[in-house]
Parts: sequence; structure tokens; C-alpha cells
Amino acid sequence: MATTPARSNGAQPSQNLNWEQIPLTVNGTAISVSTVRCDGSADPILFLHGFGSTKEDYTDISLHPSLSKYPIIAYDAPGSGSSTIADYSALSMPFLVAVAEAVLKTYGVKKYHLVGHSMGGLTALLLAQRNPGSVLSFTNIKGNLAPEDCFLSRQILDFPAEDPEMFVTEFMERTRQSAFFGNGVYAAAFIAKVRTEAIRPTFESMVEYSDNGDLMEIFKGLACPRMFMFGVQHATLSYLPAIAKAGVELAEIPKSGHFVITPMTIPDDSNQFSVSPDMARRKSHSARHQYQWGFQTLPYELRHHILEDLRKQADPKQRFSAWAHVSREWQHFFEPDTFERLSLQIPGPDIRQLKYVVVNGRQKLVRKISLHVHLACCSRREGNEFEDEFTKKANIKVFSGAILNLFTVLSRWKQDASGQGLTFELSASSPSYYPHRECGRYRTAIQDRASKQRLLGALLDINFNSPSSSIPSVPVITSFSMNQRSHRKMSASAMAVLLASMPCLRDVNYQPVWVWSSFAYRDRECERECYARNLAISSLFRSVYISPSIQDLSLWEAQHHDRRIYQRRVPESLVSVAVLASYRLHNFVILNVIDAAQFFKCHESMAQGLSRSLDYAHWPNLMYLCLTTERGKDNLDVLLENGHETDCIGELENQP
Repeated sequence: MATTPARSNGAQPSQNLNWEQIPLTVNGTAISVSTVRCDGSADPILFLHGFGSTKEDYTDISLHPSLSKYPIIAYDAPGSGSSTIADYSALSMPFLVAVAEAVLKTYGVKKYHLVGHSMGGLTALLLAQRNPGSVLSFTNIKGNLAPEDCFLSRQILDFPAEDPEMFVTEFMERTRQSAFFGNGVYAAAFIAKVRTEAIRPTFESMVEYSDNGDLMEIFKGLACPRMFMFGVQHATLSYLPAIAKAGVELAEIPKSGHFVITPMTIPDDSNQFSVSPDMARRKSHSARHQYQWGFQTLPYELRHHILEDLRKQADPKQRFSAWAHVSREWQHFFEPDTFERLSLQIPGPDIRQLKYVVVNGRQKLVRKISLHVHLACCSRREGNEFEDEFTKKANIKVFSGAILNLFTVLSRWKQDASGQGLTFELSASSPSYYPHRECGRYRTAIQDRASKQRLLGALLDINFNSPSSSIPSVPVITSFSMNQRSHRKMSASAMAVLLASMPCLRDVNYQPVWVWSSFAYRDRECERECYARNLAISSLFRSVYISPSIQDLSLWEAQHHDRRIYQRRVPESLVSVAVLASYRLHNFVILNVIDAAQFFKCHESMAQGLSRSLDYAHWPNLMYLCLTTERGKDNLDVLLENGHETDCIGELENQP
């Protein structure tokens, strides 16, 4: 004779649970969903579990007397528990929402109460957004609402691993060692509850929606009664006051972290977890609870003074990002320091992570992005040899890919209403040069020249294997710099392509290094190098001349003055295009590239050959002009006199 076990309080268990396997096709992908449910007279409750959990997390709900009249539906998400999916790449938050809709349709459910934890909370939020008339109430158990909620899912980006199994092993170990309630149990059972193939697509989609999905506004805008439950270890979430103000009931769970439904956290009063139509009428102690701690009790002026002192005393290399996690106030104070200047390295995950980090208004904090491209390494012997074609092509590939990937991200950024714009600093070099360099006196002349070419030569192109690939336009960049930190410079074609991709550019700073400085190095190789570098500089001037936005140009060609300078021949075409470019500019600095005498001589020649009525025959906007000429020249006074005679330039000054 079968018996029904009684509860400790004398109440009998609710209806028997029914376990089913439902074959479905969602968005063209075949899945098999493992469900558990029970019948009841009231409107049903749909439970959605978190990632790394299963439907069994909710089966004990049926043992609560206050829920005995409610039908219960729970299921394993595809890739978790006993549910399967034919194509793991189809997994995403919209796909999981479609799965929930398919399960509800299978059981003929029109109206329902909604409960979701973590990933299930995010799925439930998007489900409620798509079906606002069907959701009677929504209990969000620490579901993702903001980027700060991605402490688990963001690890797929913060700790990248080519081997998925290795990522799982390290992920479980990191979770096991974290100081949060329930993490040890979660880590121990993780591998048994979720397929490895489901991790990356699910985590990446969770991060994308948490960073860019405007989830908190969706949650605040829902018309149904809402509750947000969180463990006491998450009582410092920055958005709690905002959602409480929007009418969301807050419920803090003692002795709990992210994984809130564990045996030690379920309270005696099961009504705290009940979901019913009168949920909005229940008294919310958490909505009125003020989370105060010692620092917050101080006056604002004193808190601000403490933070200012902390910033001043910090080491220059101190990572302010760690301090920004202390509280919302600290975040607002230190995030401008953290995001003002971003340094990206390639190869590496920096560009890939950029779009997931600079979110929620952080873009307006960024004023400068520096991209450094590490080119191919070389041995000590190779450091004294000219680059081969294979190395040149490899360098061009990594350089082009870095520019394409970064500009693809930045092309989605919105222009700052303040008009300050973004400064982009680009550099490229081989990490092998400094460890391998030797004193010049131990080299032959050819070795010395080859090592210089290895360091500074082989101008970088921007080429793509696919004809359809092209650099997108990035209006947010208003300043571009490629200074001496960049041992390698760009070719003429690369210069034109890159500058054309920045349509709102206002100023350019370019500092090439002249490689062939010694008179002894004049040969055919030197002439080819001279020609290529002159073309690159000419390309810069042409881009400036045709640009409607560029106002300032600074060009400084660094040279070594420890020996007799080899004065390279500057073609007239280069001087002419430089003069034409200057007619468009407000500020023009050109050092060690074109002699000032050549510059003014070319201008006079062009002015005589063109009508004075033409706008481009003079300097209508020029406010600052800086040129160089050879020291000790007898015609310096004549040069200044000729400069003063140009009626379109103000006062010129002889500065040593």
C-alpha cells in the first residue's frame, strides 16, 4: 500500500510531478526539452533555471503548502540537464526566449507567473518584454540587469582559452575558490549539468545583452508586479535603489550569494518566496532598507576629500579599476581616470574585449585610445639582416587586421555632443629589437644599415585577403598621432586609406624617422627607401589638402645629429603638395622634411603662376607656421624677409 510522506508541519505534499521529454523545433533548430510539471487550479508558475543549473533546482517548490494550488512548469534549457540541441551555435538569449514560448505553447499556457534565476532571470525578463500581457507577476532572482552582473559569464572574455575543456576546468576552479555562499556546490556539479559546447555562445550572448540591452530600463518598465531577490553578498548592487524607486519589491536573502536557493538559505517562512497576484500588495522591508556603511555616513565633502587624497597618493601605474568596484560613489569618482586613456595591444584580446567593457556611458569618458601592434619577432642574427618577403607579409597581415578590428568597434561609437572627440595613437614595432641590439662599432656598415632597416624600414601597408573587407568610417576620431614610439611607419596607400576612414579628423601628428642618415649609405636600396618614404609623406599632404575637416598638421622627421647629415633630395612634387596643404590649415608644423627656403620659394612660384583671386593661392586661415632651415645659412635674414612679405601671414619669428 502506497503512502504519502507527511511534512514536518503536518501538511501533505502537493500534486505528483510529471516528467516529460518534448521534441521541438525552434528557429529551425531541433531540440529535445526535458520538463517537469504538476497540475493545479490557479494560474501556473514558469520556473527558469540559471546557467550550470537544472530544473531540479525548483522541484522542492511543490513541497510548500502556500504554492499547492499553483501548477508548476520547469524545464532544462537546451544544453543543460537532460535537454539536448542539434546545433549549439544557435544558443543565445533570443533563442532561449523562443524555447520558453514554445514550451508554454505546448502546454497551452496563456497567462502565467514568471520566476527566473541568473540566466533564467535574464531569459524571463526578455520573455516578459515580448509577452507583456501574459505575465501576471515576475520574480527575478538575481537575474542580469547590468554589466556588473556578468561576474561569471564575462570570464569567457576575461580568461580566453582555445581549448573549451581547459576553460571549464579553470572556470570551475575559480568559482570554487571564490568567497561566495554556494559556489563550491555549484562548481562541483557544473560539469554534470551543462554541456561544454553550450558555454561560449550562452556566455557571450549574456554579456552582450547585459552590456548593451538596456535591461534595467526594461525591468523598470514592466507593468506586472515585480520582485527582485538577491543574496546578502549582493546587497551592494548599484542599481538596487533605482529599481526600488521604480516600484520593484526587493527581497534580501540571508546567508546567500549568487546561488540563492540552497538548503541553508530557504527560510522557515515560505511566503517570502511565494508568487501570487497579490505580490505587489505585500510589505517590502527591503525597499525601505538603507544599505549604509561607515564611509557613507561621512559628509559628502569629507568623502570627496578622502578620494582626492587617495588619487594623489596612488602610484602612477595604480589600476583605478579595482577601486571603482568598492561602491557606486567610488565608481563615479575613479572611472573617469580608468577610461580616459585606453592602451590596447595586438596580438591579444584587448580589441575583442573593448566592446564589452566600454558600455553604459563609459564611451564619453574615453579621450584617447593607443593601439600598439607587435610585429614579428626576430633572432639576434636576423636582427642584422634585411626582412624577407614572408616576414613583411606577416607584419602587414597583423597590422591590417588590428586596424580593421579596432575601427569596426569604434565605428559603432556615437559622436560626443561636446565635440571633444577621440584621440587615436597608432604605433607598431617588433618586440625583438631592444633585447637583440648590439653596439654599432661591432657591426659592419651593411649590418648596421640592415639593422636600421629591420627596425625602421619596410613601410606597412593595409591589405586584406578578402576583396569585400574594408576599413569602416570612424567619425568619433578627431585627432590622429603616429609618433616616434612607432618604429614602423605606413606606406603611401596605407596613409591615404587610414586618413580617409576618419572623416571628422581635425589634427594630425606624424613623426617618421629618417633611416638613411649617413652619406656612405647612398645606393639603389637607399634611393628606393627615400622614394617610398617621400610618397608616404606626399600622401599625408594630399589627404590633408582634400580633407574638409583637418585644421592642424604637425610633421617632424627625426634625425640623428651625431654625424654629418646626409641631406636627401626633396622632390619638387613633395614641396608643392606641402605648400598646397598649408593653404587649408590653421596650424602647420613641418620640421626636418622641407627646408624653409624651399617652402617659400615654391609658394612664390605657385603664387606667380596662379591668379591672386584663387583661394588656394594664399593662407586664409593660417595662424601658426613652424619651419626649419639649415643652421648657419647666410640667407636666413632673406628668408625671414620673404616670409614677412607674404601678406597672408602675420608676424614671423626667428626661433633657434
